[in-house]
Amino acid sequence: MLIYNLIWGFILPIRKCVVCGIEAHSSEELSKFVRNHEEKTGYRNFCKKCFATRARLRLRDPEKKLAALFQLMKQRCMNSKDPHFKNYGGRGISICEKWLQNPKSFIEWSLEHGYSSNLQIDRIDNNGNYTPENIRWTTQVTQVYNRRITRTDVTKGERRCSLCGQFKNLDQFPHSKNKPFGRGYECKECGAERARLRRAKLKN
Repeated sequence: MLIYNLIWGFILPIRKCVVCGIEAHSSEELSKFVRNHEEKTGYRNFCKKCFATRARLRLRDPEKKLAALFQLMKQRCMNSKDPHFKNYGGRGISICEKWLQNPKSFIEWSLEHGYSSNLQIDRIDNNGNYTPENIRWTTQVTQVYNRRITRTDVTKGERRCSLCGQFKNLDQFPHSKNKPFGRGYECKECGAERARLRRAKLKN
């Protein structure tokens, strides 16, 4: 079994950290990973460094939590092996130079600008960098609405129609109890046209 693992390790990693992407190809390299207490012979898919960082995020001390969050932010912007790099550093998103040179200034800025343990960091312009002018502390719901894949532009009060693909005012969408803002993703005009075609098909 050991020989099989060694041979297989040269082809595919035995373990890969889900945060920074560091790989283990041998039993010796597995020492970089945290052991899984629930399985004596196994290892968790977190390297010790990333596991310690995430553990600090669970602490009540806001400064320690912000310091850990800053390290994760650096990973996804500057470490090409991080699984989230393609959506951040891979798109050219960077961190304010002042914060990079002095991470404590990021902590101080956050504490003075609305940081709370129940809020998440969010870039106002999703294509912009992590700078004092472009980040805020928001709820998870607001952050989800601000993603690139979200059809709704909260700041403009517009939504992309799932049929015609055009951005239209929210008033142009029918009310729906099952969608954010109580409206569907199909504009009234496209919905009416689809209903007309359906009725014509039934008549034929």
